[in-house]
Amino acid sequence: MIMLIFLKNWNVSQFNIYLEKLMVHVIKRAKSVRVHALIMDQMLRKMWYKTEKQRTLMLRDKKLKAIFLDIKLKYRMAESDMPDYESFKDLAAKSYLKSWNKINPKMLLKLEEFLMKDVTK
Repeated sequence: MIMLIFLKNWNVSQFNIYLEKLMVHVIKRAKSVRVHALIMDQMLRKMWYKTEKQRTLMLRDKKLKAIFLDIKLKYRMAESDMPDYESFKDLAAKSYLKSWNKINPKMLLKLEEFLMKDVTK
């Protein structure tokens, strides 16, 4: 109810500006989800099995930077689309390894479709 009263006081141009900002935020989040999923999937594919020792091996600078570069080149991403290397490394080291999953191709396809078709409209 409060939102409706708030929106009644806006004119059309203010509402359109708000929607554009919201859409930019959603697009940025979707791209971030895609990149993080691709990086973590690549890390999991290079691990033989999910253990803490394997994760520490994957988080070494040389291997993780190679994964970042591989994802960047393979999917033609700009440097600004990639996550911050140091913060990604720290958060990956602190996260619960058993909760990491490989990419679901159907979900990735839906995300790609959203970014390519729905966003451009």
